[in-house]
Amino acid sequence: MLQGNRYFFLLAMMSLIPLCFKQGIATEIKNSTPVHKHGHTQNKKYIPTGYIDSNFYYDTRNFNVFTLNVLGNLPLGFQYFSLTNFFGLPGTNHNFSLNRHYTEQNLRWNPVKKIPIDLTAQGTFQSGRMNNSMRLGIRWRVTDSSWWRDLFKQFGINYSVNFHPLQIELETTPGHAWQIEHVYKFNILPKKTRNRLYISGFADHNMRYGGTSGNNNHVWVTEHQLGVRIIKGLHAVAEFRRNEFMQKKNGLGLGFEYLINF
Repeated sequence: MLQGNRYFFLLAMMSLIPLCFKQGIATEIKNSTPVHKHGHTQNKKYIPTGYIDSNFYYDTRNFNVFTLNVLGNLPLGFQYFSLTNFFGLPGTNHNFSLNRHYTEQNLRWNPVKKIPIDLTAQGTFQSGRMNNSMRLGIRWRVTDSSWWRDLFKQFGINYSVNFHPLQIELETTPGHAWQIEHVYKFNILPKKTRNRLYISGFADHNMRYGGTSGNNNHVWVTEHQLGVRIIKGLHAVAEFRRNEFMQKKNGLGLGFEYLINF
């Protein structure tokens, strides 16, 4: 338990990386020539981009959730992304506290700019014992593929899929596992709604074999959020949440989101 919390603390601190770049710690990247959008090269200071996305929900399974998502586009084709959930434990007198955690820390690298494939490393850390792991794989940014890029852009769709064929448990556990993760966002009638209405979400398909998996080899964790922008970065959100690792699998989250783009 103590070791897991140490892992979580160290990786949660990594969420500050994009903030540091935002505050101007990023300096000129020497020996690099960024490509201008019209195809010309130019020497300039690197300016990071990304977002900080915070959400607070009440889940109808009778607990609260605070979620922090951080994305930072870094130099040399690297990208950092983290998801961190703080939540209570359903069915106990601690269900409305935020004393449990789950976090995913991702580092991605696009080695060839014209090809929408990233190499990925993901660490997952959560409360309890035997819960921490590392995953290695690739990410396909489907939206950026030339075959249907214009079509996806026309309808305001963003979709990517992560393949994590290699999963390494940080504590010794029997069996083996791997994962496919789908992530999407769809702006609903962006011109008519002025980008105020969207649906976004993810679906994690976890494949587990041997050990304690029994006959439950395919486990899904999925969330689908409907958001309405109220003012600036503030949104009202409703979210369908299904977690097949939990005893009560389905819930509805109701709350607010605040998004900061940089």
